[in-house]
Amino acid sequence: KKERENFKRLIADLEENRFDADVLVIWESSRGSRRVGEWVDLVDLCQERGVKIFVTTHHRTYNPENARDRRTLLEDAVDAAYESDKNRERIQRDAKSAAKAGRVHGKNLYGYMRTYRQTPSGPKIDEVLEHPEQAAVVRDAAKRVLAGESYYSIAKRFNALGIAPRRPATSEENKDHGWTGSAIRQMLSVPAYAGKRVHRGKIVADAVWPPLIEPEQWDELQAILFQPGRRKNPNVWTVRYLCTGVAVCGVCGSRLVVGKQNRGRMDKE
Repeated sequence: KKERENFKRLIADLEENRFDADVLVIWESSRGSRRVGEWVDLVDLCQERGVKIFVTTHHRTYNPENARDRRTLLEDAVDAAYESDKNRERIQRDAKSAAKAGRVHGKNLYGYMRTYRQTPSGPKIDEVLEHPEQAAVVRDAAKRVLAGESYYSIAKRFNALGIAPRRPATSEENKDHGWTGSAIRQMLSVPAYAGKRVHRGKIVADAVWPPLIEPEQWDELQAILFQPGRRKNPNVWTVRYLCTGVAVCGVCGSRLVVGKQNRGRMDKE
């Protein structure tokens, strides 16, 4: 699904007759495309422009104008699509099996740390343990929400203590924001902290890692986090005036804010 900029450029060059070469070299047929439709379009364009296709792994040059060569290229496209579909099904099957067994998947979760063991096929996860510093942050946030504290006050406290945020900032603009109320709420809604394994948005098994929040406490937290009368996103505020906090001054870079007119009523000219 990843965007292939150079593939789009290749197609554009062939369509607009800018390719300026007699042979297109690819590593193997699947490198042309694993989508049959894309591969057919590429072969058709090469045929129209008189461009041959050299497949490195085949040690052979194919001429799309030759019926037998064209059939071979199109059969390779079908085979590549079939192999891609088989791999996707296998990966999905393995992911589902791992989820039902409560095994680890994806990136390491804040509050935990991983140990690895060396195997013939490379390093494998051995254990998932509590992080000596981050685990206490998760527990403290849960305890304070259960005691009635707001997300904002907890975030403010963590920032005052200099605790690094759960996730690094994704932009320069947000790099100094630290913890936010929404970050606290989102963290405490993750089932993994109760030792639960999630697959496609549903809890499917007990996880192999230890819970940082006891399941009973986590259930209490969800009742608080998702109670109907509570605002879902503590960082979302109602905006009365268009462009407030969005428009930026082209001179000083400050954001547009609303303020009272302090020089009295302005007369119309």
